[in-house]
Amino acid sequence: PRLSLYGGYGVETFGCEGCNDDDGYQSKGFEGGAKFILTPAPTGVLPWVRAGATFHDLEVESGAFRATSDRKVGFQASAGVDIPLGQVLSFSPALRYQAYTAEFDVISDNIVAERDVAFLALDFGVHIHPGG
Repeated sequence: PRLSLYGGYGVETFGCEGCNDDDGYQSKGFEGGAKFILTPAPTGVLPWVRAGATFHDLEVESGAFRATSDRKVGFQASAGVDIPLGQVLSFSPALRYQAYTAEFDVISDNIVAERDVAFLALDFGVHIHPGG
């Protein structure tokens, strides 16, 4: 009961200095892995760690220039807590690190440009426990 699997689709949007309001970067794709609940606190708070794989691409927009990388495998790791809000619902803040290498086809499949993508995010979520 302390180990569970997770999966989903994530989208992170980043602005850039000197860009127009609609320009910037967007990392998006599938994510999945395992979550391990550490020793529960007497208050019912459940601390946890999570690690998994990502399958993301990077979309770049700057003026008329638009490019999307190929989807690449990366990793993510996070730590957080589930704070009970009753029998079924928990508030779940976490700190997450995610990294992968975006690969853009410049002229053809033989000439590519790579960009390391890594970021730290503060997540706020809810965890629904079906069946209480």
